[in-house]
Amino acid sequence: LAAAFEGEMGRLWDRYADSRAEAAGVAAYGRAHPSTSLGNVRFAGFHDATAFGDTLVVVGDAPELGAWDPRRGLRLDGATWPTWRAETSLRAGARVEYKLVVLRADGGVRWESGGNRTLLVPTDGAALEVSDAFRL
Repeated sequence: LAAAFEGEMGRLWDRYADSRAEAAGVAAYGRAHPSTSLGNVRFAGFHDATAFGDTLVVVGDAPELGAWDPRRGLRLDGATWPTWRAETSLRAGARVEYKLVVLRADGGVRWESGGNRTLLVPTDGAALEVSDAFRL
């Protein structure tokens, strides 16, 4: 019964997600969107419990954030440790879900706890500054 309910809810979500997003002036990143313009997004992630050789990565539903594959995510630079930084361009007007992930030097992967984070990429060309602390 739970699986059937989950399947029905998924179909309803897919059916109405685009119209709700369009009504809010936002597009789900994985869906077709008429905008081809890009917005600059600067990420700053704070995480002081990393070891030498670890890398903090932003992973999300956008291709530029690895499409949920931590090894393809946006690698942040640790030069200003414990704050890690990077920037990228994302489709203007897009709603992007993401998380912080640690790629361990030994090959392990540690996802931050909690739900997905979200951001809205500005449509006016302004750069978006995103600052997050890794949730243990």
